[in-house]
Amino acid sequence: MVRTAQPQSDNDRLAEIVGRLAAKHGLEVYKTGWARSTYDINARDPRSRDIRLLVRVESFATTSGEIRLFSPEGRALAVELGAELEKTFPQIGEAVIIENPKA
Repeated sequence: MVRTAQPQSDNDRLAEIVGRLAAKHGLEVYKTGWARSTYDINARDPRSRDIRLLVRVESFATTSGEIRLFSPEGRALAVELGAELEKTFPQIGEAVIIENPKA
C-alpha cells in the first residue's frame, strides 16, 4: 500500500524545529497551550537541578519571526532558530530576537 504524506501544519514544523535545536544544544523544551502554543527552552543545572529559562517561542512566531531571549546563554540557539524560521516560513521577512533579561 502506498500512502501520501500530508503536509505538516506550521505548528508541527515549528515544534520540530524547536525540539531539534534544543536537543542539539542539550537543552529541554516545555510546551504549554494547544491552540496557541508556547515553547520554553530551558537549561537544567545537573547538580542543583535548577531550571533557567533561556528562550521562549510562541506559535505566532511562524508569521512574526519573534523570539524572546531571557539569558545570554541562549543566544546561539536563538540565532539558529531565527535562521530556521526565515528559511522554513517564507512569510517571515526577518526573524527578531527580543531580549528580556528580567524574567
